[in-house]
Amino acid sequence: METFAKRILMFVAAVLMIGYVGYHIFMANYSPVTVSSAERCVEYETLDTQGLVVRNESLIPHSGQAGYVYYIAQNGSRVSKNGTIADLYASEQQAADHQRLQQLDQKIEELESIQEQGQSNRVNLDIITTQLGKVQSELIGEMNASHFSRIDELSDQLLALMNKQQITIGKDVDFTAQIQSLKAERERLNASNTALAAVGGVLGIERTEPVLVFGVAEKKPVEQMALVGDIHEGSAKGFASDVRVQLTMDAAGAITGLAIESSGETPSFGTRCMEEPTFAEQFVGKTAPFAIGENIDALAGATVTSTAVVAAVNAAVEAPANPDAVP
Repeated sequence: METFAKRILMFVAAVLMIGYVGYHIFMANYSPVTVSSAERCVEYETLDTQGLVVRNESLIPHSGQAGYVYYIAQNGSRVSKNGTIADLYASEQQAADHQRLQQLDQKIEELESIQEQGQSNRVNLDIITTQLGKVQSELIGEMNASHFSRIDELSDQLLALMNKQQITIGKDVDFTAQIQSLKAERERLNASNTALAAVGGVLGIERTEPVLVFGVAEKKPVEQMALVGDIHEGSAKGFASDVRVQLTMDAAGAITGLAIESSGETPSFGTRCMEEPTFAEQFVGKTAPFAIGENIDALAGATVTSTAVVAAVNAAVEAPANPDAVP
């Protein structure tokens, strides 16, 4: 009886083991979770615009000390009170050596930082990837905006991050030789010129500049011609509203400028009388009276508004000049 019970237990254990192994084999080959590969992608659009920036700048002269002036602040940039905008050196070569020393120190620091990362614990790859994307976006933005003042800085950041990425993913990158070469150049510069400190500095002055407020100018059709001289006004009933015009004439009565206001008419139809320059140009250089089909062609789909413009122009020609008219 005891032997039979043992056999039963062994049989049950064997069945359970077979079922357990079978379950894992099934899950390994027929996973109920659907998995798909995905790649990270960043998409952006740029909008190129043109504008006019007006700056109210103050010229800051240096104190008149003799020497070579090396400007630190860019032309037109903001400098706080007593902030240094330039360094004075005894000679141009001294200024060049000092700037090169600063570049060498920065480069050596960057390479040593990357080298230490490879010798110690590795930085999270996701962080480096995020930083790479940010620097790339800034670099593209600077190039699209034609701002080249930070190109070198961003390029160096991008190269440093790419080197960090190489080390993080296990690439064998060794900057020991490059670091030693940069340090040797730094020692040569220090040995050849022991007076590399700036003689003095050109300082900013305290000045309160007026605030320039930028906004969107009043929208006017680009084709409306400049009105120079006495302005005559007229109006006539259009399709959906009154059509108004302003015009100027020369001594012979020929029209020299014409502005049409038909914004109350049907969009894309009657409004085209003020939007399409070829329509207003028909009147310039001609004398009244005007008539559709004779010396003026109506716009297709806007015959009623075109006729109203002609009537308003004829009325304006006969009307006296309005001294209070605003173009």
